[in-house]
Amino acid sequence: MTPEEALALKEVAYKLIGIATGEPGAELPIDHPPGTVPVKPTGVLGAGKVRYWPQPIEVPRIDGTRGMELCYSYALRLSYVARPDGEMYVPAIFRQGIGEWMIKVAPGPEQSHLYAATVDRWIYPEDWMTQAEIDARLVGDQQWAESYRQKFGV
Repeated sequence: MTPEEALALKEVAYKLIGIATGEPGAELPIDHPPGTVPVKPTGVLGAGKVRYWPQPIEVPRIDGTRGMELCYSYALRLSYVARPDGEMYVPAIFRQGIGEWMIKVAPGPEQSHLYAATVDRWIYPEDWMTQAEIDARLVGDQQWAESYRQKFGV
């Protein structure tokens, strides 16, 4: 399907949604769902993929002011928020490592526009890998498998 065909299908879908909801003139965004940030992985395996993450939110701070949530709290919050398909944005198993991982790579609140891509890269690292990184990982996996066979005879 060409991009033009996809756009035409989206326009038809939004018109049908408008008719079904009784708001035929309503304009819906055609690039991504409202309240979300589109993330397009840049790796070899992520080419052509797009995932939509909720936008970071403004929260009260200890000093009484308001500001953007931290990347840590964004990731933690999304471990309790379900995607449209019913799965959590951040699987619960990742909760244990959020603090350690965020200390290493998290952008600050002044770069909250990077939160969605940062968390996406953490949850789906393969989609962000270059071919060289994939090759290096395969070599490492093969070395681990060989040492495991030698150690346990499996």
